[in-house]
Amino acid sequence: MTLLPPGHPFNAGLTTYGSTAQIAVVSDVAVPGADRIPVLWQQEAARLWEAASPSPPAPRPPADSPADVPEGGRATP
Repeated sequence: MTLLPPGHPFNAGLTTYGSTAQIAVVSDVAVPGADRIPVLWQQEAARLWEAASPSPPAPRPPADSPADVPEGGRATP
């Protein structure tokens, strides 16, 4: 649980357990843009996930394509 002590406009708490993490954010209603925090957090978490995910391997060209045929030669089986 994250608390918002008197005089503090914003507070965030991050907890982890094993391979999971949870964040809790509390703000005073007077903080400008505080209502956008959930959407902004989700956008940045998605960007981080994408950046951390391995890229899929590049597709291989079909057999006998110019990439597989040596210059002036034939493709080898």
